[in-house]
This record gives sequence, structure tokens and C-alpha cells, in this order.
Amino acid sequence: QVTELRVSGSYLKQIPQGILNATQLIFLDLSNNNISELPPEMCCLTTLAELNLADNDLIEIPEDIIRQLTQLKKLDLSSNKRLKKIPIPALLNLKQLKELTLYSTSLLLTDKEVKDLKQAIEFVAYQQQQRAHFNFLASGNIVCHVGMGSLIGVSC
Repeated sequence: QVTELRVSGSYLKQIPQGILNATQLIFLDLSNNNISELPPEMCCLTTLAELNLADNDLIEIPEDIIRQLTQLKKLDLSSNKRLKKIPIPALLNLKQLKELTLYSTSLLLTDKEVKDLKQAIEFVAYQQQQRAHFNFLASGNIVCHVGMGSLIGVSC
């Protein structure tokens, strides 16, 4: 049985069924792909201790999946620029989880959520996305939202 699998930078848009059938996996690296959602079958990978999903196109992490990954010690969700939702209660219930990486995402966690995560998990890497608001008067109000040094939205 395969226990370690690195499929980084393989241009995957979805997780192949063969990976989802590898139920003895302890380490899975799916970083640097184009994965936009996690399939429900991912909850069958209950032996996973390390899961690297960094630099994909994930928008949310399903609670049903995280709740089943009870052996997870390390989870990297960094550089999922569109990631807006993670299941905080399910993450807090993962007693084995020691490292959670959330840099370069669109997550906007409350101070309480960050505090709870940092109390429950040994190492949490998270940085609140910075937004600056500038109002310009021309033919109306234009509000520019600047995050991480780049324009992320304009509204009138």
C-alpha cells in the first residue's frame, strides 16, 4: 500500500479517483495544482497525517471532510487566493493537528477564531489580509480595495 504521495505541480483540476482510493496514505502533497474543490470521497483518507493543498484554487474546505481526518497533524492551505471558508469547529476538534498554514488566502477570521485556533493548535500561520480604502471624488465615489499590495476591487 502507498503511504506517501507527491503530486505537486501536475496541473490537476480535480483529485483523481486513484488517489482517493489510496486509503492508507499518511502524507499527501497536492500543492501547486488547479484544484477548486475537494470531493466527498476525500473523507475516506482517514490515515492522513500531512495534507498539503497549498497553491490551488480552493474556495472552501468542507466540514464533512475535515471532521473525518482525525489523524491529521499538518494541514497547509496557503496560497489558495480565493479561499474564504474553513470549518473552524471541525479544525478545533482535530486533537492531533499541530500545524495549520493559512497565508495568502481570502480568509477573514475574527479575532476570536484566530485566538481559538492558536490555543488549540501548536503552530498557526495566518495573516489577516490588509485592506486600505481610498475615496476619490470625480464623477462619484470610487472605493479601491488594496490587499497584499495589489488592487482587489473597485466599487462605485
